Amino acid sequence: MSTAARRMPNLLHQPRQKYSAKVTEVDGIRFASKMEAAYFDHLKILQRAGEVESFTCQPKFELQPAYVDAAGKKVRPIHYVADFLVRYPDGSEKVIDVKGTPTAVFLLKKKMFGFVFRHDRLVCVTKTRGGWREWT
Repeated sequence: MSTAARRMPNLLHQPRQKYSAKVTEVDGIRFASKMEAAYFDHLKILQRAGEVESFTCQPKFELQPAYVDAAGKKVRPIHYVADFLVRYPDGSEKVIDVKGTPTAVFLLKKKMFGFVFRHDRLVCVTKTRGGWREWT
């Protein structure tokens, strides 16, 4: 193999996902992991049972608006994209992030989210042998 060929990226090779998550598609929707897709199926079951009124995939929240700093440099906004926004029949809502374990980045964004959206509840959900567990 030539040196040039070794330097060429393999266009058929998919880059490895962070934390070895496998992109999964369910009902034409792409999910970042099998666990996230499984939670989507779980939400559909809860919706059919009447325990969940509705849910949205990949809701986007602005944690900090864009601004111009003292030097005149534009600073982009900070957004947080959760995995699901779940609405319950009693009118309450939960913002869900599906993870194996809460990461340091998630915990930081949870703090920022709590400051901006004081009445919304952000929880991390993980799959266990007995079902689903919420990290609050």
